[in-house]
Amino acid sequence: MERFITKTTLPPDEVLSEIYTKYYEQECPIGAFPHIIQRVARTVHEAQNLPMEFLCFIACGILSGTVGKSFRAYNAVNAYTQDANLYMLGLGASSSGKSASAKILGKRLLSLEMEARLEYREKLLKKKSAMTKSIDAFEKLGESSSEEKKAEEPQEDEKLEDPSFIVMNATSEAIAQKMAENGGTVFSLCAEARSLLAIVGGLYRKEGDDTEIYNSGWSGESIRQDRISRGVAEIHKPCLSILWLVQYDAFRNIMVKNENFVASGFAGRFLFFRGPKDIPIDKGLKIPLDKNVMEDWDKMITALYEFRRNKGFQRIQATPEAAEIFRKFHNEQVELMNNELKSVQELLGKARENAARLAIIFAIADETEIIDGRIAENACKVIKYSLYNAVEFYTSGLLVRLEQRREKMESILRKKDGRVRISYFQQFAKIFPDEIHNIVATFPNLYALRKESNGTYVLLKEVYPDPEAEKAPGEEAEDDDMPF
Repeated sequence: MERFITKTTLPPDEVLSEIYTKYYEQECPIGAFPHIIQRVARTVHEAQNLPMEFLCFIACGILSGTVGKSFRAYNAVNAYTQDANLYMLGLGASSSGKSASAKILGKRLLSLEMEARLEYREKLLKKKSAMTKSIDAFEKLGESSSEEKKAEEPQEDEKLEDPSFIVMNATSEAIAQKMAENGGTVFSLCAEARSLLAIVGGLYRKEGDDTEIYNSGWSGESIRQDRISRGVAEIHKPCLSILWLVQYDAFRNIMVKNENFVASGFAGRFLFFRGPKDIPIDKGLKIPLDKNVMEDWDKMITALYEFRRNKGFQRIQATPEAAEIFRKFHNEQVELMNNELKSVQELLGKARENAARLAIIFAIADETEIIDGRIAENACKVIKYSLYNAVEFYTSGLLVRLEQRREKMESILRKKDGRVRISYFQQFAKIFPDEIHNIVATFPNLYALRKESNGTYVLLKEVYPDPEAEKAPGEEAEDDDMPF
């Protein structure tokens, strides 16, 4: 007798992000940031009415972009070393203070960058002028002896290098070119990254995304680009820092339309932070910036900038206690990746590395060469909060796509009496095994998986409330039904 199955509905007002909130910090841990970052954020917050969360994260992004690979952590993550380059993405509504926060905290760095560019251009002009005069003088020598000519020829001087390393609204090709010109180290700073995210998501590509340069710039893997117009760009051990700010709607649209944005591992490299839910009102208070705090911030940026420009290098040593904290933090994420948060595991895989990198920034801000247990704990707190944001942002974009897959899967289940082999979905509905496993892991109250002698089956729990009841002991699934 054929079973009659009624359609199941999700609980009212449920969204995927609510499933994950219990796992991570839901309030920004302002107290975990270094003292100088808290102080500068506090005075700007009070004087300019800008969000504390924006200011704390942006300050870390500015420090990361300033130092590049001048600082490196040792013994934080097994035998690997970590540079201080971070990828940071801040989301907020229009008029929430994104650009203003970046402008005031990045003012000194941008000023130093502009001064260096002007100085470089002046040297170029002087060199060009000197070469022109030398050529003119050489031509006037006429029939002078070869010795006289040699004496008058312009002597080779030191090669001039463009000291600038900040790029704004640059494509991946432009970033690669800048890396090739600047020792592989670049800071991508953009207060309105809508177009950048669209390009990374594959706007100008027939298929796939445009994340290769960014993924390599984070990990330090060598890059080679062949371009007809620009030639070959080769970058050994690149180091890219990113601070991008964007509105919620732009990010969510990209997440929905570009599945590879997360699958490629690009999104998992970022620290995510957010603006306030409501735009703060102007209370009309006239509170000046604390000059001493702002001077301390500018002095730190200046010192780090000069240290980098002079090709300085500093080892940052992690204590055994710090390394153990990072290890446990990593294992917590792995446990979630293998179970409750399986559907968003791509966002969690870089958590320990990002915590170690952030700890370098914290050590720099604290003016210490040691990552101790306190710094490691604080860095993990901030990364934990960032992961909460990442999961919520991602699932907000994922919800539409995942729900479409879920409805399609459930429609097939109901037509097939609530029990369908995984390989059937891939063959006839283009729903792949990893997607099936993600849906089941996300909605365990609705579906279950059962291994049988001829494969793994998806069960509708409305029909099979006890999936193990009819399972034969010792049966294994065939390889083609496994998720990876």
